[in-house]
Amino acid sequence: MATKEQRRRRQRKVGAAKSYGRSIESIEHRVKEIKRAHQEATKEMRDRINREARANDTLQSILIAREDNRERMFESYEGVVQVVHEDRVTVIYEVGDELVEQTYTKEQFTDGQLPAVGDRLAVYVHVAELPREEEPTADVATKDAGHEQPRRRKNVAPLPRTF
Repeated sequence: MATKEQRRRRQRKVGAAKSYGRSIESIEHRVKEIKRAHQEATKEMRDRINREARANDTLQSILIAREDNRERMFESYEGVVQVVHEDRVTVIYEVGDELVEQTYTKEQFTDGQLPAVGDRLAVYVHVAELPREEEPTADVATKDAGHEQPRRRKNVAPLPRTF
């Protein structure tokens, strides 16, 4: 059974809703809609932050590899978008004297934004040698504990969060 204070709060809500010409149910429904939209926007922002973090990690890794003379190969290819159909994009790249056709899906593009027919795209490929992983010994573990190679992160913002 509701306490006197709970009944009084409920009556105030009903009175406020009636003064605005709305029912409690319609207000609660609107609050749920706003909450759902907020959660969706938060998920999109978290996904964008994670994509940016992974891109920054990749760039930093190749710069460190180049500085340490571990970059082994670099290639770049330019191409033109030939077909955009629903969620698929077909690009023709010039690879030496050959033309190579590559098809991508919408999920592969940042934020799902597809290029238009005729847009020029470039692909950059960096190949770097990774530092060898050594079996940790007691001496090595204590000597250089502060100078470990950073591990590749998966996500900056943990998944999933609800409010």
